[in-house]
Amino acid sequence: MHLLDPCPPASDEAIARIQTHHGVSLPAEYGLLLKSHNGAVIQSGSVVVEGTRIALDRFLAVVEDPASSDFGEWGIDVVTTRLAERLADDPSQEVALLLPIALLANEDYVCLDFRKSRLAPVVVLWDAVRSGEWAPRTVVIAPSFTAFMDALGK
Repeated sequence: MHLLDPCPPASDEAIARIQTHHGVSLPAEYGLLLKSHNGAVIQSGSVVVEGTRIALDRFLAVVEDPASSDFGEWGIDVVTTRLAERLADDPSQEVALLLPIALLANEDYVCLDFRKSRLAPVVVLWDAVRSGEWAPRTVVIAPSFTAFMDALGK
C-alpha cells in the first residue's frame, strides 16, 4: 500500500481531543498512522466486503481548524458531524460510537466500531446507501485496526 500525505501530522493533543470527545480509546496503531500519514490518499489498497473488493480512497484527517484547511472536508470531526444521525443508533447518544476513519471509492466509509467496546473497536464498512436515520448499516471487515491494516497490504 502506498500513501500520499496531504496533511500535517496529527498532534498528540488533537488525537486526545478526538478520544475525549467520543469517549473512546483509539487503537495505538491508528494513532501512529495519524501522526505519520494524517489524511493520507491511498494509492493502492482495498478491502473485501461480502465478497466484493472495494478500493480505498483516503484516510480521514485530524484537522485543527477545518474552516481554514484545504483538507477540512476530510476531517474526522467534519465527516462525523455531517453523518451524525446516520452513524448513531439512537437519538439520545451524545456522539456516535461509529468513528469514520477512511473513505472508500464507492462513498462508503471504513469506521472504527466502538458499540461493543470503547477500548477495542472492530473495523466495519458503513454502508451509505443502506444506512438510515438512527439505523446505521455496517459490515465487519476486520476484528481490529491491526488486522485491517494487515489486510490492506495483501
